[in-house]
Amino acid sequence: MLAWFDHLLAHRNDPTDPFYTWAQLALTNPQQKLSANRIQQQVKRWQDQAPPAERFGDDVNVLVDYNRLPASHYKNNGFAFGLQPLTLGSLIWSDDPASPIDRVVGRSNSHRDPIWATLKERPGQAREPGALGKYVRAGQTHRTPTFTVTEGRVHVLLRGTGHLYAAVDSHAVLLGPLHKALAKQFTDKQGGLQWATMNLSDYRGHRVHLEVTGTGNVPTEVLAVVESAQTPTIPLERPDPLATPKTDLASLTTLDQLTAECVNGLRLANTAATTLPKKLTPSVAALATWMNRHPELFYLADKQQVEKLQKVSQPILAARQQLIAKIRTDSRLAPAMLDGTPENEFLLIRGNHKTTNGNVSRRFLTALAGKPNVGTAGGSGRLELAEQILSTENPYASRVMVNRIWHHLFGRGIVPSTNNFGVLGQRPTHPALLDHLASRFIREGWSVKGLIKTIVLSQTYQMSSSSNPQANQADATNQLLHHKAVKRLEGEVIRDQLLTLSGRLDRKMYGPSIPIFLTEFMQGRGRPGNGPLDGNGRRSIYLSVRRNFLHPMLLTFDMPIPFNSMGRRNVSNVPAQSLILMNDPFVV
Repeated sequence: MLAWFDHLLAHRNDPTDPFYTWAQLALTNPQQKLSANRIQQQVKRWQDQAPPAERFGDDVNVLVDYNRLPASHYKNNGFAFGLQPLTLGSLIWSDDPASPIDRVVGRSNSHRDPIWATLKERPGQAREPGALGKYVRAGQTHRTPTFTVTEGRVHVLLRGTGHLYAAVDSHAVLLGPLHKALAKQFTDKQGGLQWATMNLSDYRGHRVHLEVTGTGNVPTEVLAVVESAQTPTIPLERPDPLATPKTDLASLTTLDQLTAECVNGLRLANTAATTLPKKLTPSVAALATWMNRHPELFYLADKQQVEKLQKVSQPILAARQQLIAKIRTDSRLAPAMLDGTPENEFLLIRGNHKTTNGNVSRRFLTALAGKPNVGTAGGSGRLELAEQILSTENPYASRVMVNRIWHHLFGRGIVPSTNNFGVLGQRPTHPALLDHLASRFIREGWSVKGLIKTIVLSQTYQMSSSSNPQANQADATNQLLHHKAVKRLEGEVIRDQLLTLSGRLDRKMYGPSIPIFLTEFMQGRGRPGNGPLDGNGRRSIYLSVRRNFLHPMLLTFDMPIPFNSMGRRNVSNVPAQSLILMNDPFVV
């Protein structure tokens, strides 16, 4: 009884407590006789304060509702937000054996467990510059379904701490949003809900999806995305006020009688808790959460009940800890593009983005795979597209890959135009050989190492570079591979061999990139920090690449400029190469 009295006294000004009305009536004047009409008026006034469970106010357009979100539209770039939304009645666990259930979910949401806050980047991993590079996004980001902006003011119902980014037409701005309206930071409101508002009026008619990245050691949740001119009402997370209709409230004349009636209210709470699966509502879920957070009113004084709870929760919490221990907090996996919801692109008349004519269904190149669409089952269709590209009925991809590997080993591909397999490209010199290797490549599980082994063990690869005069007369360009063509060393290999000869080569694998050594002539906007002359002895593959400050020696020896895809390097023979090997400070 004393625990209930203390509870009423402590929560007399807490409208989220189910006995708030009782405390207001009794503790204001404990000796005043309670009026049944007065209690009913208080309860009705309290209920009228809360908006309906499925509404956020008038003139609100709900863009994303996790109560009705198809499973195929739930997208994350890791496991932090789970494999599916948490639905009404789901349990959120704590690490306290005495109180293993932290909360009962009252509204479906995308929930990030704070155990994933331990994810970190490996040293040297490059982040996106600008606003998007100030926090770790990999493994911590949830992507909403795509919607079209009509009004302009978009509101996101959130809980926790993190960052919010609006990607317009799926364009991720690598240099940070050009307009500040596209990025927003939100902070924890002591575990409560909040609306984060983004003014996207400049993007009316555009397709937008939101990316929410959770940070910190508190849960991060996304509950809804709506559009309205005014900020919507925050839905109240509280149980309905408890009352016992069968009691003659007018007969309660003292505080002791009131607290005794609160204990009777416990029966109603217990009844609600035992009927969760049948009569589950947001209010009942809030009541279950309230009961779990006030064990002193129910079972804390009963030692047997406490021991029973701990016995039941112990294996659950132990299994949870075992799963947490298996989390890889860092990884060398490269971040990839986050998959999205199905979207067909507009048909642009003569390539003009302002003149459209309907949509074009998502499919592979018609010339190679016909006109079957992809992604009809759900999702963006990227998986189905990959399956079509790598299908055994479509040997195009395997031919391209085999030809590139052949090109790297021999200096020239079976199809010399490695970047062009179309009608304007060169014809293969050995089409049957290309098909044979492509088929074998697929049968052996697309193993690059296996294919390289097959080729280098062949008699063709092991032939001498000395040519036969008669063969040269019949095939001057060595199309038939009657001898091994002399192959130029790449610039990176020349640099690595110089380090090897000097004894300075560091063969360590992995690690951050090394800034290149900048000469006095390498000036300009965005000039990076200067690196060591010999790159700390690291292999050339670990030298950083900045498009405006490229390694002079490697450029001289035909390293491709990283502006476009380069299937075949240029091969030059210029005086600068000899001068580099004579005078370059690194060579010296």
